[in-house]
Amino acid sequence: MARFKTMSAYAHLGDAGPYYPDRAVRAGVTGVVLMDCVVLASGRLDKCETAAVSPRDFGFEHADAKMAEQGWMMAGEPILQGATPVDGVWRFRVEFAGRKRAR
Repeated sequence: MARFKTMSAYAHLGDAGPYYPDRAVRAGVTGVVLMDCVVLASGRLDKCETAAVSPRDFGFEHADAKMAEQGWMMAGEPILQGATPVDGVWRFRVEFAGRKRAR
């Protein structure tokens, strides 16, 4: 489980906030990224690698990496309190789906 920072100006873009790829936003495309990361004691994600991305060619995997690098996406409490996998790598699923704006 991951937790994300929030900013009201980007609420319509969901968890990805300002990192939602512009081209995907303009095209109305949603996506999913599976990313493997080492979780540091602070909850920050390190040494992240994309395991899968769908659809390709919209930059979702680059956005996900940037979210982890910038601390927008961090490990949630269940991970921080649980047993660490033997290899030290956790898999995160991030959905780029956005949200409808309130009217």
